[in-house]
Amino acid sequence: MRLHQQRGRLIVRDLPALAWAGHAIFIVGGLLVIALTWAGSSDPSVYSLGLALGLTNILGGLYLMARHPASIVELNPDCGEVRVRRWSPGWKRSHWYSLAALAGVEVEYSERSGGAKRYRPSLRFGGSELVPVSQSWCRGRDACDVVAQRINGYLEGLGRGATWPPH
Repeated sequence: MRLHQQRGRLIVRDLPALAWAGHAIFIVGGLLVIALTWAGSSDPSVYSLGLALGLTNILGGLYLMARHPASIVELNPDCGEVRVRRWSPGWKRSHWYSLAALAGVEVEYSERSGGAKRYRPSLRFGGSELVPVSQSWCRGRDACDVVAQRINGYLEGLGRGATWPPH
């Protein structure tokens, strides 16, 4: 995740390029299976099987990409909003939240079946709603802590407290 400030706004970008490259292997493999089956067989049953295998690989790669979308989170004190944009091949979504309702950032974790923990920074709105900064989980907590500390430091720098939101 990359953080930078631009005209008073804090922008957090997460582009899971390595994950997408790995998922693209399924798509390329599926296209290759379809091409080789089409070029090398005149038997309809072999062609049907190759087409089914190829399409399954392609759809699997697209599904995995959709589960790891790219994210941009923008904290904009001028309009008093937090904008969360996510996209992957084939879809795009944007959500807006009130900056005044943002209580802070914390690192949430999940345990995998083998007991290993995964982490990701999340925005805490009000007392309960958590909105992930990134949909991707990290194996180590350190990078997530840095992101959470930078965002919380930005919020403190805005003078949040008894006079927040500014009038």
